[in-house]
Amino acid sequence: MPLLRPGARGRLLRRGSVAGVVVIGLYVLLFYSIAFYAAVTHANPEPDFLAFYTGATIARDGDFPHLYDEATQLAIEQELVPGREVLQPYLNPPLYAVLLSPLAGLSPKVAYSVAVVASLLLLCGGAILLWHLLRRADVNRRGCALFIGGFLLTPALWHGLWETQTSVPILAAVLLSLFIAPRQPLWAGVLLTALVIKP
Repeated sequence: MPLLRPGARGRLLRRGSVAGVVVIGLYVLLFYSIAFYAAVTHANPEPDFLAFYTGATIARDGDFPHLYDEATQLAIEQELVPGREVLQPYLNPPLYAVLLSPLAGLSPKVAYSVAVVASLLLLCGGAILLWHLLRRADVNRRGCALFIGGFLLTPALWHGLWETQTSVPILAAVLLSLFIAPRQPLWAGVLLTALVIKP
């Protein structure tokens, strides 16, 4: 004889899936609350953001001939982090430096906080898009919640957020492209050009 009747087994599975969604949701909330707190209290920008801020500063000054000049980049980074001897080079395309150039008008700490918060917002938007894409593929709501929660807790995504890496805006652009592709294939293709911001 089965240990549980079919009805009881179904109720147990439903409760288990709900509990799983709640636990993952709490972990996501905790992790990203920590990220927000760290962003607004961090003393120095992370290495990747330091490189982005350096490129943004050069773009703001219009000094594009020296955008990839190591001496120019190191001089800027040494102003931002006194005593720094190792260069964290800016290697992304000039367009990305131009897009980031408004951040160069802020202090590095404030600019880093803005960048992390912007990444958080992009991730929230990406999660919403991913939900709709999964529902479009006939995944049930609990499955969507578990998948998205697990996805948001992946170390690679957490690292990309903390370092303000280009992976976050690229992810958001790709998800939006997939979302609009059935009705707006041309604009979906345009969004995929976000991939060019990778060096």
